Amino acid sequence: MGMGILDRIKAKIESAQAQNDAAEEAALLARLEADPNDREALLGLADALKAPVADEIVDPLTATQAPATPADQHNTALWALAEEYAGNPHAWAPLIELARLVVVDDPDGAARRLATACDRETTGRALAQSVRMLRDHGLAHQAVSLGVAKWTPAVHEFETGRQLVLAAVEAKDEIKARELVSRLGDAHPHNPAVTELEQLVEALEA
Repeated sequence: MGMGILDRIKAKIESAQAQNDAAEEAALLARLEADPNDREALLGLADALKAPVADEIVDPLTATQAPATPADQHNTALWALAEEYAGNPHAWAPLIELARLVVVDDPDGAARRLATACDRETTGRALAQSVRMLRDHGLAHQAVSLGVAKWTPAVHEFETGRQLVLAAVEAKDEIKARELVSRLGDAHPHNPAVTELEQLVEALEA
């Protein structure tokens, strides 16, 4: 059985450390070991290791050897890293990155990963990021569906509800947008941003 990507990364770092040139990779790996939801570290490690690692990884989307372009090498390394860390029951950010990588070609697979990420994170941060990612890909209706299923206004941070209202506005779902902004206002009555969202909803109804 071949070595996993983390084993290869660690072996690379150990070899390079003898030459004092793997400090960045070692630091990023240490951050991820401490917090698998450190997205900055995850992306940084994928970028730092894309060249030496990608040629050993089969592209999971095409089942061919890793593509040569830097962007695709980065994505292939990111996929392998995210899959490794997604196995941690406390990890949700790697699942969002996996969803981001497949959302165009496999929206259903992306939705399943996002739902799992939201189940693992209790503050609403994962849901806010998931809704924003779907919005960024023009999938506002899917964002609303995910949000309605997972949103707990009294518990989740304000940004979660804000992203969800924006998704409903972009989906031109007047009824849902009105309902969502009302629930957000009830949960955060003193947040002035609620008024701005209410104005967006009113403009949608006009």
